[in-house]
Amino acid sequence: MDERYIAAIDLGSARISLGVAQVQGDNTQIIYFDSVPSEGVRTGAVFNPQRCGGKIRELLDKAEEELKIHIHQIVTNYPKYGVEQQLATGELPRTDPMSSISDEELDSLKNVSLDSYPLDNSATQLIYGAVVQSFATEEYINAREDDVVGMISAKLCGNYKLFIGSKRTSDYIDAACNMAQIAISDKYFGPEVEGKAVLTMNEMENGVALINMGAGVTSVTVYHKGVLRYYGAIPFGGKTITEDIRYESGFSEALAENIKLAFGACLPEKLQNLSDKILQVDLGEDIPPKNLSVRYLSEIITARQKEILEAILWHIQKSGLADNLRSGVVLTGGGCELVNTANLLREISGYSVRIGAPRRFFTTGCDGLNSPAATTCAGLIMEARKHPHINCAEVPEVIEVPMAPPQKEELFPEETPVEETPAEGPAEVRDKKAEPKKPRKEKTIKVIKPKPPKEHKPIQLPNWIKKIGEFQESLFDGMDERSDESINNRG
Repeated sequence: MDERYIAAIDLGSARISLGVAQVQGDNTQIIYFDSVPSEGVRTGAVFNPQRCGGKIRELLDKAEEELKIHIHQIVTNYPKYGVEQQLATGELPRTDPMSSISDEELDSLKNVSLDSYPLDNSATQLIYGAVVQSFATEEYINAREDDVVGMISAKLCGNYKLFIGSKRTSDYIDAACNMAQIAISDKYFGPEVEGKAVLTMNEMENGVALINMGAGVTSVTVYHKGVLRYYGAIPFGGKTITEDIRYESGFSEALAENIKLAFGACLPEKLQNLSDKILQVDLGEDIPPKNLSVRYLSEIITARQKEILEAILWHIQKSGLADNLRSGVVLTGGGCELVNTANLLREISGYSVRIGAPRRFFTTGCDGLNSPAATTCAGLIMEARKHPHINCAEVPEVIEVPMAPPQKEELFPEETPVEETPAEGPAEVRDKKAEPKKPRKEKTIKVIKPKPPKEHKPIQLPNWIKKIGEFQESLFDGMDERSDESINNRG
């Protein structure tokens, strides 16, 4: 069974995430997931390729070192904001009207429809994605993809919803990956793959709105009868809430983000005793600490979160399917993890609301992949695994080089005669090359005999030293004689 790897990068406004999956047939295992603070990305679009490329390279180097693989290409997502949707139709005449319609014909019809769609300005616009709405044959209209395969008809028509965005933003993604020295295998429209990662088929059949609350963009995707029917986005998200806390409290952006993650919540009246707490924030640098009420913090967050959700509800009304959402609303993305966000949406909309994380379509032991913030990365992996030609990494081969046996070093190697070959060139040069080499002189070892020790002559003392010595000897001789007389007298 062939083994391949999929590496997916989610270019978010707050964090850039990397997920690596190992695919063996129908089995998919997520073997790596990590993220770093984002740089060079604003409202879900790359605006500084150099800074963004540095973060991508940082993620890839860390993954390659840990997994011991070489990642040579990735799949990634298009921006979510600034996307318009248009309807397109296409028709495919069939040469054999009595043959069954196949999946290959549906793919050909989709390609013909996309290629023939007239963009307003092909130099600045690009089709990010296309979703099938319905098919039509000679006898049936509004047929679904599952139903039309196998039908018999002389013609086949298709209706598609196109998502059109800026070509420049796509070029910036290419530039960032070029600076990170990584190739792009494919790009996908994020909202299209996120729904497949979070929603169930029953929810998409009965009607559901998937709201992805990111840091820079909040988007909504509406499904009905199993098909993506509407998409909309606003350039507000979790970073907007952080900016509100920063301006109201006078903290730095990093400190405001940490306070939001640690104590942030919606609906202060539902916090019970926590709303009475006072946070004492140490600002350092000889600045007196500042107090911040948890209740006031919750009021700041609630005001902005309510504004964001009401704008998304306006998009749901615009879709024309607000009354057909039998499965309610599913919240995903990092912004939905603020406490009481689902309760706030439930109060202002009346829909049933749940928090959505990536479903278990694969096995994994990675931390963070079961979080709503990993929805886009999981969706990219699920979409890329459908294409057998995508293989983003390879295991480097380890080549074992046999070691040569150690050679004994000879003290006096024998000279082997070398056959002289006739050299080309002038005669003078040939004569010099043809001259035999002079024999090497044999080395001789000199034996150095030790020198005999020198004879030491007696030292001649001066006369005054001799006289002192004679005087001392006469003294000691007299003392010996007197000592002998005393001994005899005692006896």
